[in-house]
Amino acid sequence: MKWRFVAIGVLIAFILFIQACGQRPPPQDSCNFVQNSEAQRVSWKGRVPVKLHLHSSVPPQSVLPIEAAIDEWTRRLGHPFLTDRADRRIRAC
Repeated sequence: MKWRFVAIGVLIAFILFIQACGQRPPPQDSCNFVQNSEAQRVSWKGRVPVKLHLHSSVPPQSVLPIEAAIDEWTRRLGHPFLTDRADRRIRAC
């Protein structure tokens, strides 16, 4: 019985090891997308607006220019992209 548990544990460890050492996907051209650490394009897949939260280290005098930039993106795109302006999700964390 004890050997059965050891064998199952070794099998699970082996499977996890193989998965971790698997082939990485090849890098992709950025095409103006954000890329992750493996040079793969990242997409929000329609989950917009993206909720933007500012860290407490952001100086207070920078909040208004950031909000102005968000307003400009909203104006140019024709719809909110970075935040839901109705409930002001921009806040210090």
